[in-house]
Amino acid sequence: MTRKTLTSGFRALSRRPGATNRPAGFTLIELSVTIAIILMIVAIVVPTMTKLLSSRSQEEAFNLIAAQLTAARAEAIAGNTYAGVHVQLGPKGSKREHVSYSLVIILPPDKLNNYVEGSSTDKLTFTLAKPFIPQKLPGGTALGKLTSTYIKDPPPPPPNPPAGTVVDTQGSYKNLTDTNLEKSFTSLSVIFSPNGTVVEQVKGGNINFESNDPLFNGSTKLWDFANANNQRGVMAFTMFNFPKVWKLVGTDRTDFMDQNGQFLPVNMHTGQLFDRQ
Repeated sequence: MTRKTLTSGFRALSRRPGATNRPAGFTLIELSVTIAIILMIVAIVVPTMTKLLSSRSQEEAFNLIAAQLTAARAEAIAGNTYAGVHVQLGPKGSKREHVSYSLVIILPPDKLNNYVEGSSTDKLTFTLAKPFIPQKLPGGTALGKLTSTYIKDPPPPPPNPPAGTVVDTQGSYKNLTDTNLEKSFTSLSVIFSPNGTVVEQVKGGNINFESNDPLFNGSTKLWDFANANNQRGVMAFTMFNFPKVWKLVGTDRTDFMDQNGQFLPVNMHTGQLFDRQ
């Protein structure tokens, strides 16, 4: 018997009964089912992972701001001056646009000591506290100020509400236009007095910065001076994902903030952040 005959006989014996001559690989139906299963898994996993990463970014931002507040309060007490934390989006048209930075700021003690109250020539201006450096808030996280300009009062409760009625006691967001998001809403400062308490003003005046500070000029420019200057300090702010809010418009934007903005009050006596709400 030839080698060819032996090989053919072996193949005939090894073939399963009823088997057909089918080429190796997937059929179109099998491939379609496999792709559909993969897409279903992706549809389930991606939103969960996105939410998880966003939550992690905000947790990191929370820890960063909390640490900076602690450092700023220590600077104020140690230097017997005013210090704080300033947060703001990068300037329009720059590579830092729509990125929030935070840093520890301080009113140099000599400026405070030499200040003559009521003088029109002296200005109490803040600058970067050394050796601290500006820090980028992770994952598109931004902070917004909680003032009547951007928060409207809750609706009045209905007269004689039925038993079990849930009365809305929370205010809602307003005026979140593109201009406000890029400027005053996302630009804020938390300021500590020399005794370590949180204050809204410094010697009766708003918060001002050195206009020639590199933070506002040159290659290291982080912010627009006009947006940062002449503001009142805040005692509470909201933390949110800026890219998500930026993509929304009108009521969709305010609804998102009402549901997802995290309210962060600052303990005015200790400077610590309360737990996220």
